[in-house]
Formats: sequence, structure tokens, C-alpha cells
Amino acid sequence: MTTWPPLRSRHGTCVVASTIRTALPSDRVLTGFGPELAGKSRGAGKWRGGMSLRRRIRVLDHESRVFFGGSCWEEAPWGLEGGHSGGVCRVEYGEGTPRLSKRIGKVSAGQSIAIVTAGGGGFGPPDERDRALAERDLLEERISKPS
Repeated sequence: MTTWPPLRSRHGTCVVASTIRTALPSDRVLTGFGPELAGKSRGAGKWRGGMSLRRRIRVLDHESRVFFGGSCWEEAPWGLEGGHSGGVCRVEYGEGTPRLSKRIGKVSAGQSIAIVTAGGGGFGPPDERDRALAERDLLEERISKPS
């Protein structure tokens, strides 16, 4: 199991973990990619929130049952002291992979699915962010240009 540092929200502490369990040797059953940074942080602030992580899984030679649990699926981690909220967890589907029902379902051989963790909330008012840091974040595609 891989565990990342805890996230804090008004509901308490949220620990993000990634576990793959199988009855067969994992090199025959699943192949994993990541974790990798997943797009832009949604938690604007003087100090922006942490970026989401993506973990992709492709089933190799059987049908696999999947369940994605945890918190932050419906409510994003809060921003603090004027910072904006982060992003919620989500599931991404490979081509032909059936949609899950309540984050539970089956993935067949050759299909892929990914979990994307919640992005952290920002700290402090976004307009107080150092301009050089904001420009670097834009250049590295960690944030989007405000509209």
C-alpha cells in the first residue's frame, strides 16, 4: 500500500492511500502506471494547494473487481485563510471501460481505469501570491490563467 501525507478539511484528516489486492501474482494480473501529477491545482492561494496524483491500472488477463474508497469525492479539501478549495477525487476511464456504480465495478482484460486524488486547498488570498511563483506555475502548467 502506498500512503501519501494526510489532507486536512473541516471534517478532520483525510489520508489518501492506493492499494492493489489480487489472488494472483500482480505481474500476471495488473500493470500500474504512476503515481503521476494530474493536471492543475484547484486550490489557488498565496501558497497554492498541492496537485492531484493519478494512478492508472490496466488489467492484463482476467476480469478484476474494483472499489475506490476514501473521502473527498463529493467535497473538496478546504482552502484556509482566504485560499480556494482544492479539487475532488475522480475516476478516469480507458476506452471501452464500463462506468462504475458508486465507485464499484468490474474491469475486464485489456481495459484500464485511473484514480485521481483530491487536489489540496490553497492557503492565503490568491492575490498575495508572489508574481514570479505564479508565472513559474503557469509555465509548468500547474495552474490555469485566470479568466
